[in-house]
Amino acid sequence: MPADAFAELKRLIEGVEPHNEEALARIERLNPDLKLEWKSDLWAALEKSSPPPEKYEKTLAGILQETGCDAGGAPYVIPRLLRTLNERFKADPSKKVALAAAFLDEANCPGAHGLSEQDKSALRTIRGPAAPPPVATPAPPKP
Repeated sequence: MPADAFAELKRLIEGVEPHNEEALARIERLNPDLKLEWKSDLWAALEKSSPPPEKYEKTLAGILQETGCDAGGAPYVIPRLLRTLNERFKADPSKKVALAAAFLDEANCPGAHGLSEQDKSALRTIRGPAAPPPVATPAPPKP
């Protein structure tokens, strides 16, 4: 809270007779002149408890795949996820590639049923070239 706004709030409360000491005590936490070391300690603790980016992205990818492939969301969830898919995976871009591939696999991703050609095209762009189908090797001749 800016210092001038805090000062004005304090003047307003003090201008009411009898002014409420409890209200003044409650707004003191908004005072920008206070040193709030506990906040920096709290943030430091939260930062230490956060998973590394790679682990976070792996977990996020799993959650997004489960959410996007749920049949109940077809065909609405995947297009909404697609809007931010490129920005989500900075530590490991292979996660977005794998998600795009999963979202294109209608046989194993019921949430992909009914996707527009535009959405499929965007997913193909993220996925990149599809892996070629396996080449059948002829069976060895029988003796």
